[in-house]
Amino acid sequence: MDGQGFSPNQFIVGGRSPNVNNNTNVLSSNAWTQQGPRNEIFERELFSGINYGINFDKYEEIPVEATGNDVPLPCAMFDELQLHPWIQENIKRSGYMKPTPVQKYSIPSLLSCRDLMSCAQTGSGKTAAFLVPLINHIIRNGPNAVRMFPSTCYLQQAMNTCGRRTVFPLALILSPTRELAMQTHKEALKFAYRTNVISAVVYGGRENYRDQVQKLGLGCHMLIATPGRLLDVMSQNVVSLCDCTFLVLDEADRMLDMGFEPQIRKIVDHSMPKKGKRVTAMFSATFPKEIQILAQDFLMPNYIFLAVGRVGSTSENIVQRIIRVEEYDKKRLLMELLDTDVNRGLTLIFVETKRGANELAWYLQRSNYSVMPIHGDLKQYERERHLEMFRSGRTNILVATAVAARGLDIPNVKHVINFDLPTDIDEYVHRIGRTGRVGNVGLATSFFTDRNRNISHDLMDLLIESNQLVPDWLEKMNKGNFRSSSKYYDKSHGGRFGGHDHRLNVESNYRSTLVVQEFRNEPNSSWYTQTPINFYPSFNHGDTRSGVMNIPSTTFQSNMYRTPQPAHNYPPYGSFIPSVPTNGINYWCGAANTSQNIGFPQPACDGHFGIQASQAAFGNWQR
Repeated sequence: MDGQGFSPNQFIVGGRSPNVNNNTNVLSSNAWTQQGPRNEIFERELFSGINYGINFDKYEEIPVEATGNDVPLPCAMFDELQLHPWIQENIKRSGYMKPTPVQKYSIPSLLSCRDLMSCAQTGSGKTAAFLVPLINHIIRNGPNAVRMFPSTCYLQQAMNTCGRRTVFPLALILSPTRELAMQTHKEALKFAYRTNVISAVVYGGRENYRDQVQKLGLGCHMLIATPGRLLDVMSQNVVSLCDCTFLVLDEADRMLDMGFEPQIRKIVDHSMPKKGKRVTAMFSATFPKEIQILAQDFLMPNYIFLAVGRVGSTSENIVQRIIRVEEYDKKRLLMELLDTDVNRGLTLIFVETKRGANELAWYLQRSNYSVMPIHGDLKQYERERHLEMFRSGRTNILVATAVAARGLDIPNVKHVINFDLPTDIDEYVHRIGRTGRVGNVGLATSFFTDRNRNISHDLMDLLIESNQLVPDWLEKMNKGNFRSSSKYYDKSHGGRFGGHDHRLNVESNYRSTLVVQEFRNEPNSSWYTQTPINFYPSFNHGDTRSGVMNIPSTTFQSNMYRTPQPAHNYPPYGSFIPSVPTNGINYWCGAANTSQNIGFPQPACDGHFGIQASQAAFGNWQR
């Protein structure tokens, strides 16, 4: 036993106990009030990544626009958020010296239990922006937030067909790909390190289905899943979302645009608490208007729209080169580029098809390049192995389809090459976002052929938007059509590439007001200027899908901040929820009545701790 009263093997990282699936299913009475012991080997493995890039301080100058009613003020430092001390320790271990812009605004909003649509450039720290408040929510309000006994109406569910008990996670994170789900799970382990929050991940693939279900049987507070596999385990009553009060859609625009919408609706409508009884957050680098309208079906009407920097655009840390080339000459030019990339870091090459990935990888291997392919036809263990070899630098070239383009954080990717340009500009943004992450400088090279003319207008707009050099041939190609055909460019909103809150443009029954807040960059400055501009008049009630229906006449504010923030006296943010019963975790409550049965399902009883407890804990959230 160590000084904290734990035996060396009592807890595994993230709070998972090796004995939680025995006959007692009981954690010790002080499990939620004391940390688990350190695991130095696992700690080095978890926190070995670098999150502080050479241009990280440039983020201080990025403008941020937050739209909605009563938008919480941003934080300048993590200490202001009054996060649980265990999470604060893990944030420091992760290398975050200060929050990035998306974290400064997203974390206070989610701690205030507000629905959120957050749009920020790739590599800006979006994953931590939702994991930190999510894990803090579970720790602060965890014990009584967990369904400790299945209620009568779910008794039959709990006795599922697999002979296993049903788990009732408190939070769900949906990801479009297996790789992104696994990466998010690893990040969750970082912030949940030495806590009792149990994170689990489920994703597609025959070879690991049984192992995933067995791990779920150990209990789960936070579930990270791909939609298809989640529906599988839900259909077998392995997972119930009755108590899931925190929903995150990661890379939400692609999730809703690539055919996952019916699956997401089925998941949300199955047993999850309705809007207003849960917190819903959506994160992505791009949010076109059509996706915003669709996403509002899952959000409360008063959700906060957060636009960080050049939303829907790309980081200025990425140098973009567009090279016009004939189709037959691509491979020769590619090898010339690779020969100049020696000792520069990792190179990620994107192609359009799975067959093309295999063929190009084989061609480069024959030319003595260290290269691996990754695409959807590979078995899961092959994809994991190839990705790990690339991350570790054992192979310095990865040929990928879009499966690796979304959300993956691979350190030291110095060069992204679009061997095949995508047909959609949003996909281009996500692809090149694999480099230049979290302040680091990167290079993106794209081969442009005559088959790519359909993307030429949007591509030129994007280059101008991110202050990149536009080739003469591209300007001539679009002469007379400059910005006329780009569905993303919006001149009336500063060229933010479709990244503004579309609710400001739709008909509504309330007045919209833009409040520009410019903070003085002075030491200990505690004041700022506000310039209200009434630039949208009142309209009649309009589109019922806009997400603003049934809202009384009020002031709708769009707040634009420019970091760094001044000193301020506003109250720190906490995860305080009115009417939360005594739970032993919340600082405002005692520990006397803390249940010992936390984080995993229990035998049926009279249902006293069933739906009623969940409603008591979450029914009074301020929306």
